[in-house]
Amino acid sequence: MVVWRDVFLGVIAVATLAIAITQIAVIVAAGRAAKRLSEIAEEFQREVKPLVANLNAVQDDVSLTPTLRKPHRATCHPMCAQFLHGSERYRAPAPTRPYPLRDRQQTHCAGQDK
Repeated sequence: MVVWRDVFLGVIAVATLAIAITQIAVIVAAGRAAKRLSEIAEEFQREVKPLVANLNAVQDDVSLTPTLRKPHRATCHPMCAQFLHGSERYRAPAPTRPYPLRDRQQTHCAGQDK
């Protein structure tokens, strides 16, 4: 005669063993994933470091551009220099307002109490 108590105890033991094996497998997989993620992060840093250095060099070059513009302008072709300096004579004067801004504000606020 089979005692049901022993059968249920065996089922519980097998289920506990299966859960323990699953937990060990999950822990091993998490360790491998963490190691792989670490390798990917190191590879990313190795690849990005030269890119950041190049961007910093470009930024340094761009920051020098305003200081280089005037000397370069002076060394351009004489015809260009004549055009650049001569164009100032033909530039139209800045437009003037028909009335000052202060009067204009007072005109727009004419019906309001101050």
